Amino acid sequence: MEINYTILIIALVIQIVLTFYQISYLCKLNRKKNHYPLKQLSAKITTFLGVFLILSQITSILLNTMVCCGSEGPINWGSYLLTFFYTFSRGCCYSFALIKTARIVYAFNKTLLNSHSLLVKYFSNEEWMIFTGFIYSIIGFTLLSFLTTKYNLENKDYTPCLQLQYYHDNNEFIMINSILEEVLYLTLMHLIIKHHLDDKLYKLTLRPLFIYMGWFICVSLILKIFNNNDDVEIIMGITYLFRAYVMFYFYIIKPLRFIEKYPTLYINPDRIENFEDISKEKFQGHYKDSFILSQFEEYLNYLDQNQDINYTFEGTEFQKIQLYQIYLELRKKISLATPNDLVIDYLNKQFQNNEILRNLSFQPEIMLEKLEKHLKDIYLLKFKYTKAFYTIKEVYINQEITIKNFEKFGIDLIEYDPLL
Repeated sequence: MEINYTILIIALVIQIVLTFYQISYLCKLNRKKNHYPLKQLSAKITTFLGVFLILSQITSILLNTMVCCGSEGPINWGSYLLTFFYTFSRGCCYSFALIKTARIVYAFNKTLLNSHSLLVKYFSNEEWMIFTGFIYSIIGFTLLSFLTTKYNLENKDYTPCLQLQYYHDNNEFIMINSILEEVLYLTLMHLIIKHHLDDKLYKLTLRPLFIYMGWFICVSLILKIFNNNDDVEIIMGITYLFRAYVMFYFYIIKPLRFIEKYPTLYINPDRIENFEDISKEKFQGHYKDSFILSQFEEYLNYLDQNQDINYTFEGTEFQKIQLYQIYLELRKKISLATPNDLVIDYLNKQFQNNEILRNLSFQPEIMLEKLEKHLKDIYLLKFKYTKAFYTIKEVYINQEITIKNFEKFGIDLIEYDPLL
């Protein structure tokens, strides 16, 4: 086939630039490997994954260069060697992604893991995980597939695109590996939803699955539609290359943009037993989207809608949710040392009755104490005995077990307590 060598040279130059760009991100990942969520995503394994994604890009470019140059004739060992490295790098990308996902899935066990378990010892040693990833890539993924392809091609008198032939000859094997990966990802998605772990793991581990599934469908359609087209090798090569770029973004670059020192949603279960703790400004700020806060507000709304008598504060009726909101804002203003006249002005607007403040000698602290006592009674005497509270506490207990399981793998999340 005819080839525009100018375009080919430009493509090679772009790949060289992208390679250095990706290497810089790998160096950055290595420097920040002890930060959340990189620790939770197995930073060492992710680094190796990035290296082999780059290697697969380079070998894919070289393979496509051979096809573009129209290499005809007997099969040579150079083609085999290049294809071997290409399939090996793809196998490493697959196995490392699978192992790091399996590690997270196992940490989400509902019970505390036994430190003496073989699986715990295995998942606590990233070097062993990397070693087994190499073994699987060489024997279980690359070597068997390569021998199958070589056997099917050894009597032909031309050099086809081994990259494409590999896909043809091992389609069933690739499908089995793909199904295994997808089942593991779906299991992880089920555990994240079941344990209500609505944090960055959801975005950083599940999105690559859907990208891969979309790519696999596109490749299958291309083979069906353009199977007899002379340019199918180039088309396939471009899809492999594009997938490697996208996977590098989701596995390496995107997690770096989520870096923070501590997890954001893990809460010590003992904290939710105390109304003073969950009502503090630091707690409200750090855990603003937590279940315990949202459900307590829902419960107050429920009481307002299902009770004929609202709470009477100094002779004035108020809805409980309204008092809760006033309480939070008043506590915030007092903690920030807001001038007393501004606090009084705020309370006048909320209560629309100067007599209330006069009865309290214009002391916001006394009003805060009265509001806190009423809301605390609702929380301790009513809300704590609801099914919602018990369910939420069980969720936080499961999260604490998950944190301890990660610690057994050498991934200390350093749970942040904003109240200390």
